[in-house]
Amino acid sequence: MSKEFVYWTIIEIITERYGIEKKKITPEMQLKDQLGADSLDIIEFVMLLEDRFKVIISDQSVKSIATVEDLVDCVMDNIKASNQSTTSQNVNH
Repeated sequence: MSKEFVYWTIIEIITERYGIEKKKITPEMQLKDQLGADSLDIIEFVMLLEDRFKVIISDQSVKSIATVEDLVDCVMDNIKASNQSTTSQNVNH
């Protein structure tokens, strides 16, 4: 899965949830300051991303999410970790 795909999927979700035009959303956009998302919103958003991308994002990772790009990077890191885990399991069997 490409980083670009993850980015545009997150943009779609932000557009649906917050009614912000796609062209106004940037990787640097602050979730709390510019979107008005509180901690609960971010947790719900992360849970939605976990379902959408079939990943598990740790509580520690959630605490470090401040921007749209942080969300993308977090999802990508978890996709890579999941793929590596699957690959190593396949090698061991």
